[in-house]
Amino acid sequence: MDLDISLSKLKTKLKSNSKDLLSLNDNHFSVKVLLIQPMYTLPEDVPLVVEIPLGLCYIAAVLRKSGFEVEILDALAEDSSSRADESGRNTYGLTLEEVGDRIKSYRPDVVGVSCLFSMQYPNAKLVLSEVKAVGEKIVTVIGGMHATVAPKEVLSDENCDYVIRGEGEYSFLDLLNRLRDEQDVSTVNGLGYKKDGKVYVNEKTEFIEDLDSLPPPARDLLDVEKYFKAGRAHSFILRDRRNANLVSSRGCPGSCIFCTIHLMWGKNFRARSAEKIVEEIRHLREKYDVRHIQFEDDNLTFDGKRAKKLFKLMRNELGPIPWNTPNGVAAWCMDEEMLKLMKDSGCYYVKFGIESANQRVLSEVIKKPQKIDHVRKLIRSAQKIGLGVGGMFVVGLPGETPEELSQTFNFPYETSLDWAEYSIATPYLGTELERVCRDQGLLDGKDLNAFYARKCLTKESDEAAALERRVQKETIKYLIYRITHHPIRFLRFLRDFPLEHWLFTIKYFNPVKRRRKD
Repeated sequence: MDLDISLSKLKTKLKSNSKDLLSLNDNHFSVKVLLIQPMYTLPEDVPLVVEIPLGLCYIAAVLRKSGFEVEILDALAEDSSSRADESGRNTYGLTLEEVGDRIKSYRPDVVGVSCLFSMQYPNAKLVLSEVKAVGEKIVTVIGGMHATVAPKEVLSDENCDYVIRGEGEYSFLDLLNRLRDEQDVSTVNGLGYKKDGKVYVNEKTEFIEDLDSLPPPARDLLDVEKYFKAGRAHSFILRDRRNANLVSSRGCPGSCIFCTIHLMWGKNFRARSAEKIVEEIRHLREKYDVRHIQFEDDNLTFDGKRAKKLFKLMRNELGPIPWNTPNGVAAWCMDEEMLKLMKDSGCYYVKFGIESANQRVLSEVIKKPQKIDHVRKLIRSAQKIGLGVGGMFVVGLPGETPEELSQTFNFPYETSLDWAEYSIATPYLGTELERVCRDQGLLDGKDLNAFYARKCLTKESDEAAALERRVQKETIKYLIYRITHHPIRFLRFLRDFPLEHWLFTIKYFNPVKRRRKD
C-alpha cells in the first residue's frame, strides 16, 4: 500500500467507525492500535521460551501516554500448546483464525506486528495477511530485528504498509501522529514506506538518550499470570516461576562479528538510572508478587560504576531477590568487587559470554575486547563466593582451526563451569559474519530466513553436519562429566532448572535418537 493511500484509508476508516471511535483528543480523532506478537514456529530440537514482550510493552506505554488507545495480543502466551507440521517443526500459540477473531473483536485502526527473529518472519507475514483479510483499510506496521535488517524484503509484501527500524517507541509514535493528522510521513526516522509503487527506507539515526524518560512498560495490558504459569523463561535457569524480565540498558559499542544488537539499538551504550530500576522491581513485587528477576540486557555490566551502584541499591533497598543474566554479561568490564555486589543483591547464577577459549579467535576473528585469562580469573572468583557460573560459546567460525575449536570444548572442564552452551556460528542478516560468508560463497542458494542459533551456514554441508553432531556430543559429554565428577554441585545447580527443561534436554541429546536421524 502506498503512503498516500495509507493516509487516506486511515482517515476514512476513522470516520466510518462507530461513534465511540470518534472521540476527540486535542481536536484530533483518536486511533485504536493493536500490537501483536505472532505465534512461534521452532524446530523440534529448540525449546520454547514464553516471556513478556517488553518491546511491545514499551511501545504501548509510549502510545498510551500520548493519548492512543492500545491493546497487546501475545498470540504465543495466549496458548503455548504446539501443533506439529510435516517437517517436524512445532508451531506454538493461537491459530491464525483465532488471531483474526481477536482483531475483529478489537477493531483496530492500526496493527503493529513484532518480528524479533528472521526465522519467525513467515508467521509475521501470516498475521499481516490476516489483518488485511479482517479489514483492508487497517494500517499495518512491522518492527523488530528482521524488519530492521531486511526492510525492503518486508515491504515487498502487499500486506505490509510500514516498517519501523531499530528502537521503535518514538518512531512509531511519530508515524501515528502524522497519519492521524494527515501529514507527510516520509521523514520519520527509521521508517520504511511505499510511495508511487517504490519502496523507501530511512536510516535509523535517532536513539533515546534518556531511557529514564520512558514510561514503565505496559505489562498491565497482558495477563501476567500466564507467563508465571508457563515457567519458560529465557535460558531456563529459574529459581521461581514468578519471574519478570526487565531491561536496564540499550546499545552496544562492541564489534563482535556475529552480533546484531548494534543494528537494533545502536552503538552507543545508554542506561537507565539505578533508582529507576529499583523502583521498577519494587513495583513488580507489589503489583504482581514477582519473586525472581531476569536482566535481559546485553551489557548489564558494561558501565562498571553504574552497575555497582545498581547492585548496592538493590541490596540496600530491596534485600536479596533472586536474579540472573540469561544474555550474559560483559566480562571485560567486571572485577571481583562487582561479583561480590551481584551476589549480595541476589544474583545466584552469572553467565559469561566467553565465545572462544582461544585469544586469537577472540581478538582477530570475533573481534571481542576480551582477555581469556581475565575470564578465567572471574570464573574462579565467582565460584569462590558461591555463584553458579555458566559460559556461552560460539563455534564453527570462519578461520577457526580444529585445534582452536578443541580449546573451546576443553574450557568448561578446565574452569569447572556449571553449564556450557554452544551455539554454531550463524551469519545473521546485517552482521559482519554474513558479509564474510557471502564473500566466501557459503550463502549461495541458502534460505537466510531459516536461521536459528543451532543451524550452521558458515561451513559446507558435510562439515556443518559434522560440527552439529560434535556440539551435541560435547554437550552431553560435559553434562555426564558434571554428574559423575561434581555430583553435589550439579545437584545444587539442578534445582534451578524446571523439570520440563531437563526432560527436553534428555530428549534432544538422546544418542539413540540422534543416530537414527543421522
